[in-house]
Amino acid sequence: KDRSKYLIISVTPYTFFSFLLLIAFRKKIFLYLRSDGKKEIEAIYGKILSIIYKTVENFMSIFSDLIVVNELISKKKNYFLVNPSQIDKDWLINSEVIPEKGRIKLLYVGRFKKEKGIYSLINLLSKINKIDKNIYLTLIGQGNRPKTESDNIKFLGPISDKAKLIEQYDLNKIFILPSYTEGHPQVLLESLVRQRPVIVFNEIKHVAKNYNGVFVCERDYSKLIKTINFIDKNYEEIQKNIKVNKYPTKEDFYKQLSKILD
Repeated sequence: KDRSKYLIISVTPYTFFSFLLLIAFRKKIFLYLRSDGKKEIEAIYGKILSIIYKTVENFMSIFSDLIVVNELISKKKNYFLVNPSQIDKDWLINSEVIPEKGRIKLLYVGRFKKEKGIYSLINLLSKINKIDKNIYLTLIGQGNRPKTESDNIKFLGPISDKAKLIEQYDLNKIFILPSYTEGHPQVLLESLVRQRPVIVFNEIKHVAKNYNGVFVCERDYSKLIKTINFIDKNYEEIQKNIKVNKYPTKEDFYKQLSKILD
């Protein structure tokens, strides 16, 4: 509403050009950092481009009020911390669906990109399936599908319909997030709200915060299978602990953001 204020939500060549124009016209700028862009760029393009990216981001930070999703993203001392969320009443309805017994069904929702650790996950599951045929993985998203010969791994396209996505969380037993870098992953909240335990790897252990039901594991197939089996054997107790969690909602997030921008 206030045209003297502008919110930049990503660092790209286009937004950097817009940023320079805003400085020239002496506008108030908010820079919203949703993840550690340097780590993402490094995972995709290598270290040199990641350094260039971080240099540009640091320059933009000097002239902006920062909004961040966790304390690790920026070294700048002053910033606004927000808790992004898309959780609304639809996610909270009938959240006590009990998964079927027997097969251990894992779920991944997200892009099929290198930085998301998806290729690493496929490799780990392929090794696990040689030992344990009872563990299955469903991947929902878009991108270059990793090649696999395992019958225990299946791919679904991206799901934008909220009800259908909720159904997929309910059909599976454990959510796994193999990313090498994350800021404030919405899928983690979505899974926990549906009372599904979450496995993440050490690189993003910070996303676990104080949430019950999030398990941090080494990126190793033997450690992963051990974590999966522990969750399976203690599932009911873990679900009870998950119920204690408090989550930010979509409404809470919009109020936070509106207060900052006002």
